[in-house]
Amino acid sequence: MKEGVVGNPLEELAKLQELKDKGTITDAEFELMKQDILSWMVADESAGTTYLSPPPPPQVPPVAASSSKKGLVIAVVVLLVGAGIGAWFIFGKSDSKPKTINVTYIVEVVTTDYCYDFSDTEYSDIPYAEAEIFDGGGYLLGSGTLDGGVDLDESCVFTAEFTIDESADGKYRALAGDSGRGFVNYTDNDVMDGALTVDIIIEE
Repeated sequence: MKEGVVGNPLEELAKLQELKDKGTITDAEFELMKQDILSWMVADESAGTTYLSPPPPPQVPPVAASSSKKGLVIAVVVLLVGAGIGAWFIFGKSDSKPKTINVTYIVEVVTTDYCYDFSDTEYSDIPYAEAEIFDGGGYLLGSGTLDGGVDLDESCVFTAEFTIDESADGKYRALAGDSGRGFVNYTDNDVMDGALTVDIIIEE
């Protein structure tokens, strides 16, 4: 019996099926060409020709990922997770309140005296006095120095501007000059847009 692989009808059928799958030929064309090839095979078999199917392609086993590659992937994942946690601690836990507060400290003394004459009055401790802000526990949050005063019609106004730390307990106690006058108390509710205005009026 004679064997041959040249012009193998089995290969032609495989190619024809591939053309059909790709849509290159229609179903009708496929059936017509298939019948021609089958007729060809019947005629050749009558002549004693046997066709061998081409051997299947060798199966390549999947290559397992190396341990070093796995280690790299794990390291990258750990790094990304760590970066995310770090960002949360830095940004996520930070609240919206400012860490420092801008203070405008105003002391108005109602008097007919001029500011430069205060050295001879009971308010001599106010010009250029330390203006201080404490929290509820007595911790000094910050301080500034009052100026020499500005004369108005019936008062003298002393001012200072400075920055303080944010109070942990939400309390702000203001004091300037003689501590015997006591504190003027404020809270977080008085802090607007990161600023606190201390307005003290002293009447004769």
